[in-house]
Amino acid sequence: MLESEISFAVSQPVISCDDDASFLGSLSFSPQAPGKLEQAARAGDVEAFCRRLSRHAAGLAGVDSTAAAHVLWSRNSFEETDRAARLADLLDECVKTNGKSGRRQRDIVSRLEAWLDADFEKEPLSPFETLGLYGLLSNQAGSLPTGVLWTLWKTALVASVRFCADLDDAATVRSLADQRVIATGELPWQAGLVFSCIRGAEGLREKGRETLQRELLETTDTDGTPNAEIADRLALCLAPFTRAAHGAANANVELWDETSAERFQNLVGSVVSFCHVDGSLPFAADAAIDTPSLLSLAAKRAGWKKKSRPRTLLHSIKESRPKSRTAETAKSPAMQSDWSRLALLRADWSPRADSLAVAHHRPWPELDLSMFCCPLLAGAWELEVSVGGDEIALDEGWDCVCWFSDSDADYLELQMSLADGLRIERQLLLSKRDHYAVLADTVAGAGEAQIDYMSRLPVTAAFTADPDTSTREIALTADRAVARAFPLALPQDRVQGTAGAFDAESGRVTLQQASIGGLYAPVVLDWSPQRKRGLADWATLTVAEDGQILKTDDVTAHRIRIGNHQLLIYRSLTTGEIPRTVLGHHTAHETVIGRFDRKGNVDPVLLVE
Repeated sequence: MLESEISFAVSQPVISCDDDASFLGSLSFSPQAPGKLEQAARAGDVEAFCRRLSRHAAGLAGVDSTAAAHVLWSRNSFEETDRAARLADLLDECVKTNGKSGRRQRDIVSRLEAWLDADFEKEPLSPFETLGLYGLLSNQAGSLPTGVLWTLWKTALVASVRFCADLDDAATVRSLADQRVIATGELPWQAGLVFSCIRGAEGLREKGRETLQRELLETTDTDGTPNAEIADRLALCLAPFTRAAHGAANANVELWDETSAERFQNLVGSVVSFCHVDGSLPFAADAAIDTPSLLSLAAKRAGWKKKSRPRTLLHSIKESRPKSRTAETAKSPAMQSDWSRLALLRADWSPRADSLAVAHHRPWPELDLSMFCCPLLAGAWELEVSVGGDEIALDEGWDCVCWFSDSDADYLELQMSLADGLRIERQLLLSKRDHYAVLADTVAGAGEAQIDYMSRLPVTAAFTADPDTSTREIALTADRAVARAFPLALPQDRVQGTAGAFDAESGRVTLQQASIGGLYAPVVLDWSPQRKRGLADWATLTVAEDGQILKTDDVTAHRIRIGNHQLLIYRSLTTGEIPRTVLGHHTAHETVIGRFDRKGNVDPVLLVE
């Protein structure tokens, strides 16, 4: 084996790019390479070599008119240089031209020729730029002049051969999951497809395959739920897996083993269920991605059938024809993963469904609450707690201690156990039928010390907060959408003094409360169109045990009525020996959330032991 040969089988090849004929002569071909392509290389005939590339797309993973668009999904995965930005604009122009000839195609050729004139020895190609060249080879191979096609192919091959030697280092340098998957998994996989005519490409492709499978399994739970750590880059992380699966289908080669194939399908199904009505995803740091197109291709390559719920939802989003509701018998899209620290509370599979996504891997859980087609909350549900005047330092993440989902509601309860027996719990309930949510905090175990509590709900910029002048209700309005917020543990009327407040400031709704020993702080959000003008009133209720009235640091209950809709919210902070009584309702449960029927009886929506 000569160290001067250009292949993926040489650890550190010496590459000379000055003489095209010498470069061609140094190429080492795989046994599967087309004979006439190898003959042209041996003859040093660049024209004949490029004709074979152009005519037969030799060594490419099939001509793909959508490849340029797919690369753009990862435009913001890496810090963008001026050169990378110019390549991204060129890819975007290829998408718009879509293979049509004429002035725009000539402009693409001219811009590509100028771009390829850069000094890649001084500033090597970035992972995104390398992907971009692969996309151009798949998208433009048949329409480029010989000289431009040759420079493009040679530049991409040299970059590919060189990064092969640094695959192990790339895994440690790239800290973000999507960057790591691209640099150590997708690039070798795609290079193995694009340059399958070069010796060692099959082994390179296998390295990429192994890395893609490993990264997929390590960033998802067994049911496909993605780790909350990648929730804010979910589309960016899904993009390389989707492109790799698409390339495998085009080249008719296997990418996934049985376990990985099932995991990829489940991951795509999970991600689709998080979609908003516009196809965007919660927690997204990059709103520029064409998420509906990404998810549509991902769902197809993951094996979801056309009439499956994920693809039906995506089709409805892309066609801008959202249905009001899905059938009552449809399996719920709600999910929760202890390992991933990610949960989705969602009414149904329709694009306009009420949904609440929760990522709880940080001291402040991240929320994304969407009502119909309007995002109402998006961001950190901030929390500050002081006990005896000392602020409590929160731990890194929360544990899910209760998850419940049925036809009435989805419910998530999170817990953080701190020093000296102090316990903080966060409750999140989303109604599947009645368009309301309950968000509540419990602080327990403070003994006789005073608890000072503050939380902030992150209201999106689309909504304007308008506090009521006579009550502590806050109206949140955006165009014709209206949501109403009620702090049930505070007195309804503003004239009634209290050691707390419910205010709106800087895009956040802030709740403050104080108590001794234990505290419960529930907020009800209601966005029912039928109730948006209904009169509302609420009150804290008396709870008794064996005829004795209990203190609110032991147990608390509240009633709220909005129009003709009336709820009971009950929370026990301590364990009682016998069932407790509130408004004639007897319960031994820790939490009760229920509707009052016309006879005044409580119809439970949620019961927690």
